Amino acid sequence: MSAADDLSKWFDRPIDPAAVELIIAQSKRRVYQDDRFHPVGQDRYPSVTSVLGAVLRAPGLEVWKSKQDLAAYRETVIGLLSGATDPKAVIRALEQLPLTRRSRYAKQDVSQDDAAAIGTRLHKAIEWALRGELGQDPGKMPDLRPIDANCFARWSDWWATAGLRVLAVEVPLVCRACGVAGHADAFVEEISSGDPIVVDWKSSKDSYPTYRLQLAAYSHCSASIRRGAIVRIGKGEDEQVEPHYLDDLPALYPLFKSTLDLWRWQRSMEGYDTGTAPTGDHAALADLDSDEPLTPPATESAAVS
Repeated sequence: MSAADDLSKWFDRPIDPAAVELIIAQSKRRVYQDDRFHPVGQDRYPSVTSVLGAVLRAPGLEVWKSKQDLAAYRETVIGLLSGATDPKAVIRALEQLPLTRRSRYAKQDVSQDDAAAIGTRLHKAIEWALRGELGQDPGKMPDLRPIDANCFARWSDWWATAGLRVLAVEVPLVCRACGVAGHADAFVEEISSGDPIVVDWKSSKDSYPTYRLQLAAYSHCSASIRRGAIVRIGKGEDEQVEPHYLDDLPALYPLFKSTLDLWRWQRSMEGYDTGTAPTGDHAALADLDSDEPLTPPATESAAVS
């Protein structure tokens, strides 16, 4: 007997088996919904942000996600209970199904889309501006909504006086020795010192500790970058751009490596894919060769925090 058949006895109408199986399948992916892999030649390496997102959670983001989950759970139950003959019994049955906010029955939360879309559009606008500075053809300027344009204008004002020069944008990185890969938002040079810096643009409400580990991983994947900067561009109209410069990235990398090891162990214990095995050979560590392109992983969402 399928899950749909088991549930149908509580309803005045049949339950769509495909819908129930979809909910169950998506709920099983809940812990691993961010399991993105970067293809590097014939290999596949987990993304830095996926590893951190699966093992370490940003407190503010988790509170926000919990609110979205509760709202979605309510909407999902309301949808499934339409026409129920015995609500209490149906609720007991539904408790056996780990519903998720990604169910197609759940009303999509506008704030969730907006938060992700703002970050995505802002990143694209910054990339457009920096590619222009590099003399590359940036194409048409991305379409921006008023809140995006405000964020971009404040970033532009900050960038004009930040004392930084762009070296590269959307930089693909990989460490085969550790078995991890990622994309850095930008490499810049601090004009006063000449130091190269790996930069990550953030539009979140706070600068979380996991961001430091993210940049530590990017630094480790590069042969030349030892400093980093988390640049937070808040969504408030009067918020100042907040750059947080990091000079301890090499010292932080062992924390990321432990997180990566825990991620790989947990997934392997539960029978999930861990990608290409790390080589363990740091003698060959270097930036990704241009003839072996690293492409962004296919994802269900283009959300950027």
